[in-house]
Amino acid sequence: MINPSTAIVVDSSVSLPNQLIDKLPLILVPFEIHHGLNVYRDGVDISPAHFYHLQSLEQPLPITSAPSPEEFMKAFKKASEISKEIICLTLSKDLSATYQAASLAYDEMKKAFPSFKVTLIDTNTAAAAEGLIALNAARLSANGVPTEKVIQSINDGIDKIKFIGRINTFYYVWKSGRLHRAGHVLGTMLNIKPILDLESGKVGIIAKPRGNNKSFKLLVDLIKKQMGVRKSRLLVVHAHALDKAQDLAARLEGSGNIEELILTEFTPVIGAHTGPGLIGCAIEPLDSV
Repeated sequence: MINPSTAIVVDSSVSLPNQLIDKLPLILVPFEIHHGLNVYRDGVDISPAHFYHLQSLEQPLPITSAPSPEEFMKAFKKASEISKEIICLTLSKDLSATYQAASLAYDEMKKAFPSFKVTLIDTNTAAAAEGLIALNAARLSANGVPTEKVIQSINDGIDKIKFIGRINTFYYVWKSGRLHRAGHVLGTMLNIKPILDLESGKVGIIAKPRGNNKSFKLLVDLIKKQMGVRKSRLLVVHAHALDKAQDLAARLEGSGNIEELILTEFTPVIGAHTGPGLIGCAIEPLDSV
């Protein structure tokens, strides 16, 4: 990495593999995971394996909180060692208080270090879709692409990168407060494995197939439909479900026309709201139909 044009700061929900992050001007700001009296920094001092062990215990379930403004300030200061131009990306403000925390740090950064330029962007998405946006921005910056063009790439990604996934259980969605108990009970009784997407900053259920096999086939079909005939970059992700994710990646690779496929694990902060078993894919079209 030689003279990157811009340092990219992003929240830890992006779920990018460390071997990519370490090679790029990309700085992660960790969410907090609370379990009893213990507080962990997402992706820093708790591994996915440790997290899912905690989640499997009877009580209490781990809960999450947005990164603090102080964590964003630490990241901005670290970013300032890379470049005088910083782009900060956050997941949708409709999903988390992360953008608000970053805004407070942004205001403080302008006062304390006026010679540095920080651009704050709500990606209107989260997790793997936000991950592809951040990855593209960091790769462009590492190649010396001017900041204005990096920002344009980010805005293009916000418009075109989509995420489709399948939840294995309603239990953790219910416990996180995003589903009524009746929905959890009925969905479990009927063995529904909902297919969801991330659109305009909101998570929506787009299908309610029953059973593992039927829901998995539908997930593959919906991702392929989103890909269409265009070349695509894919980020396949899972929450403690590597075998299923590998199967998903293999089926998508078999469809051809894939420029790049990255297989990785959801950060624990995502698993806290979905539980183990979530699999999905962020899809980035690379050319026109």
